[in-house]
Amino acid sequence: IMLKKLSPIVSKLGFGGFLGMTAGYALKKIGKMAAFATGCVFIMFQGAAYAGFIDIHWNKIEHRMEQSLDVDGDGKLTMNDAVVIWKKYVKPMLTYHLPSGAGFSFGFMLGLKHG
Repeated sequence: IMLKKLSPIVSKLGFGGFLGMTAGYALKKIGKMAAFATGCVFIMFQGAAYAGFIDIHWNKIEHRMEQSLDVDGDGKLTMNDAVVIWKKYVKPMLTYHLPSGAGFSFGFMLGLKHG
C-alpha cells in the first residue's frame, strides 16, 4: 500500500531513489527493534540497581558515549554530529558504486518517514 502511494514520486527518483527509500525503510525498522532492545536492557539494569543488586554509574556511561559519538570535536553531542556521521560514513557506504545515486538521499528520507 505504501509503495502504491509513493509510486509517482519513486518513478521520478529512479533506481537510486528506490534503493534509498528501501534502505531508509529498513533502517527505521531496525532502529525500532534496537530501541526496543535497548529499552528492555535499560529496564532490566535499572530494576537490578533499584533492588540493590548492582550499582550503575550513568555519568561515566554518558561521558563515554558522548566521547565516542562526538565526531565534530566540540565536546557536545549535537545534530551536527549526526550530519557529519551521515555525510562521512553512512551515505558514502550506502551509495558506493550505485549507478544513479542522485535521488538516494531523498528516497532515504522518504523511507525513514514512511517506515
